[in-house]
Amino acid sequence: MHADWLDPYNNSEFWLRFELGGDFSNLEQPIARLLQAMDRSRTISNFLFGEASDCLAIVAVSRAQGWKKYDWTRQYKEIGIDLSQAETEWIAAYNAFDENHLPMRWGAYSAASRSVRDVFLWANVTDEMPVSPSGGALTYLYSKRLGIVLELYDDRGLLVGALEPNGLVELYRQHADWLVENTRDDAEEIFAPLC
Repeated sequence: MHADWLDPYNNSEFWLRFELGGDFSNLEQPIARLLQAMDRSRTISNFLFGEASDCLAIVAVSRAQGWKKYDWTRQYKEIGIDLSQAETEWIAAYNAFDENHLPMRWGAYSAASRSVRDVFLWANVTDEMPVSPSGGALTYLYSKRLGIVLELYDDRGLLVGALEPNGLVELYRQHADWLVENTRDDAEEIFAPLC
């Protein structure tokens, strides 16, 4: 992995932003919100990656979250992921658009199986919910072969990017109703003509 692995996706116009928790309140309806967010994130992840043998979970933690080697993995160990077993690690800024150029500790982990991806999804979906254990590190699912990246942020939603639109057309066609409202027009302009 190179520190600039994400740059081609950041420069791509082919992105979809999905809403996960929807209208369920995090405080008043946390179980309904959690279940819907997990169901949608799993559906999207499985649709995109299936059993992609090259799928990686790429996890980044900032200096503010703790740099001491593997201290920041405690939460993930509680969930069942040993982040001390990275296939590769590096230190780099979040991305080229990060004005502060804050260094992040990055690690790449095999996520070829659905069950492993589900644990990474859980870690981020539960990050700001009244649920434990949870994760909280910046996390992507990535397949170089497919040219697709999925950025998990929390129970609110996730982003999916591709280098070519064809990798996202069917996902758009099947789940356009899950797109964040203010992104639907842009997505329709790019993907609807390809359906």
